[in-house]
Amino acid sequence: MIATKYLFGLILVLAATGFAPSAAQADDPPLGAYNADISESSISGISSGAFMAVQFATAWSDIVKGVGIIAGGPYCCAQATAVGGLTGDIGTILTTTRRCMVGPPPALEPLGKQTDDWARTEDIDDTRHIAGQKIYVFGGYNDAG
Repeated sequence: MIATKYLFGLILVLAATGFAPSAAQADDPPLGAYNADISESSISGISSGAFMAVQFATAWSDIVKGVGIIAGGPYCCAQATAVGGLTGDIGTILTTTRRCMVGPPPALEPLGKQTDDWARTEDIDDTRHIAGQKIYVFGGYNDAG
């Protein structure tokens, strides 16, 4: 449940940074503390980064104050798992690149239901937090719908 959400986040961060635990060196200096207020967090992205911003802002909606989305798509659009993507599952890759990025887009009602189900099982944060976020969505004249 909750552990799944945090494991998923860890996998995404490790995959995005190319970091492997064995790559850490004992002589690296520790990171400094900046006293950042986590409740003042925002996230934004363009294209695939916008898709990721939507995923993060929805899954961790209790800490995200705002989100900027430029040429992105809805939460859970790929309808796949991180494990499938990381293991090279071709179905996951084709679903993501076709349905979400080329179209036609999937129906939003099942995506909303899946999101609410995950919130109920605490795999993601309660979706009521999204109502308090400042959200900027930018679309171009060639964007359908």
